[in-house]
Formats: sequence, structure tokens, C-alpha cells
Amino acid sequence: MLGRVKDISVQAEDDLILGREPGRHILEKVSSALREVPNFTVVPVDLSSIRFMDFSASDEFVVKLVKRIRAEEFSSRFIVLKGMNEMVQENVEAALKLSEEVCVYYSPLSNEEPLIAGTMPSTLESTYQLALKLNVITARELIEEVEQYQMQAHNKEHKTGPHEKLNIGASSNRLTRLKEMGLLVPIRVDSLAVGGRQNVYEPVR
Repeated sequence: MLGRVKDISVQAEDDLILGREPGRHILEKVSSALREVPNFTVVPVDLSSIRFMDFSASDEFVVKLVKRIRAEEFSSRFIVLKGMNEMVQENVEAALKLSEEVCVYYSPLSNEEPLIAGTMPSTLESTYQLALKLNVITARELIEEVEQYQMQAHNKEHKTGPHEKLNIGASSNRLTRLKEMGLLVPIRVDSLAVGGRQNVYEPVR
């Protein structure tokens, strides 16, 4: 299971992070702190002290940190963002979208539910939300949940005939893509009663 440690609180002169050099400075400080925590840990990065962080700083700090995490530079250590005000969040979102990256964050308005900054296909977003609901997820559990959802939708719309099914290959690919995006973490491999093995994933939250 993923652990969680004390927040890393980001501080800056005058509570402003403007430009690439200050963003790079924050990046290196947070990167150093990440290397000190155990593997399989999620580290909240608290930006509540920052009044404004511009696009360049967001790109240099958040986007590059996310890319380092995806490249497994920190092994199995991950971040979530918290405490962003509206202006900071806007620039972080813009930088992530432009780079086609994503990051988990918490908003004061989200009732402590994890959200995704950046953009991703709806099928992957719904799969991540399902993983949050189940706490851990496998390819077979994803197939079962999708099948159940489709059956309910099928019956609700009074349709007849077969509906499209998610196969094991497509299901595994979804989970692998979420892993590559830094949103799911393989925490163990289980043996199956019918033979074979399956990865068990936990969502970063």
C-alpha cells in the first residue's frame, strides 16, 4: 500500500514564483525532499503560501517534476498538489495541458476528493475514478465494473442485443497507460486460481 508523509510546504520570497529560475530552484528543493522519503510514498506538495506562480515557473517546477516522476527518477515516489489558489491553479493547469501531462491535486472546494490537473481521455479518467472508488484495481475488476455499468445503461435505455465488451487486453492497456501517467502504482502481483498472474494497482491520491 502507498504511504503518505508530511507535506512539503513551498515557500518563496514575497510568496511569488516568477520565471524559470525560481521555478527551477523550487523543483530542486522538492526533488531533494522526495529522494529522502521511502519508496511507495505519496508526498503532498503544499502551495497554500504562494500567492502567484506564473506559467514559466509552473512549467519549470510542476511539469518537469511530473516528467521526472513518470521517468521513475524517484523510483516509486509520487506527489499530489494542494493549497493552490485560483491563479496558481490556472497556470499549473495551462502548463500541464500544453505539455500533455497530468497531476493529482486537491482543491478546497473538492471535499478532499482528488482531482486531475491537465487533460486525459474520458475512458482513462473514468478508470482512475473507479480505482479511487475500489482503492485497488486489477484488469479483471475493471472488466467486471465496465460490464456492470454497460448492462445497467443497456437496460435503462431498453436496448436489445449484445453490447460491446472490454477485453482483457484493452483493460490491461488502460491500467498500463494510467501507470505511465503516474496515476496508478503496481503494488503487488497476485496469482490467479485459474492460472496466471495479474498486477494489482493502487491510485495515487
